[in-house]
Amino acid sequence: MNIELILTKSLEEFIHILPFLVTAVIFGKVIETFMPDKVVKNFLGSNHSGILIGTFLGLIKPGPLYVTLPILNGFMKKGMSFAALAAYLTSELVGGLFRFFLEVGYFGWKYSVLRVIITLIMSILTGYVFLIFERRGFFKKRLEMPKEDDLKNLKKKEIEKIKKFKNKEYKKIKNIKKDMGIK
Repeated sequence: MNIELILTKSLEEFIHILPFLVTAVIFGKVIETFMPDKVVKNFLGSNHSGILIGTFLGLIKPGPLYVTLPILNGFMKKGMSFAALAAYLTSELVGGLFRFFLEVGYFGWKYSVLRVIITLIMSILTGYVFLIFERRGFFKKRLEMPKEDDLKNLKKKEIEKIKKFKNKEYKKIKNIKKDMGIK
């Protein structure tokens, strides 16, 4: 009887979060499809500002982690650095500005402000540790499918190589025929 209750409650909870999860996956794919790589790399790339922006965004982002991950995956595919990702996730999971206001009510201002300051420092330091590992080649980005323009350029280059090769081979054959007296 307990297993049936557990499965029923689990299914109810899954059905409850499913719309949020689907929306997050769609939003992540919209980012992946329409947001220019350059924008993401400029703001969330492997640099100091990427770490600071990642920390700030993680701190102010409302909502659960299962909504965040598909969206972050979209940003990663567009050029978000692992350093910015680590700073974001650390500040979101440990910090959370919206949690701050609840904590003030329960634990007071001094505790809550100190915890947010420590969280900011910890998130930024985490970002820099990841930046060091990232710059040393510790992380390998996932292989991405080449873009259509890249394929077109590759095809053009390959066609040019084939044409050059054919011309060289054609000239060699022509010279051999000429040497042999064949027309």
